[in-house]
Amino acid sequence: MRSAYVINPAGIIRAIVWYPMNAGRSVDELLRLVAALQAVEREDASAPEGWRPGDALVEQAPAAHGEDEHLREGETWYFREKRA
Repeated sequence: MRSAYVINPAGIIRAIVWYPMNAGRSVDELLRLVAALQAVEREDASAPEGWRPGDALVEQAPAAHGEDEHLREGETWYFREKRA
C-alpha cells in the first residue's frame, strides 16, 4: 500500500489516503482534498462529495432544537448551503 498524508500547520493529521500498489494516485484529488480541508476549517462548514473550490459548502446542522429559527426562504434545518 502507498499512503498520502495531509498534515495541517499545527502538525495534526487531517487526512490519510491509501492506494494499492497497482493503482495510480491522483494528484488532482489530493489537491482538491487539501483545498476542501482548508475551506471547511476557514468557514466552519462541510464539503459535499465532489466539492471543488468555488462551490458551495454545507452548513453544519443545528445541534439543538431552536437553533434553526433564522432560516432563509426555501432552507431546511438539515441542509443549508454556504458560499466559501
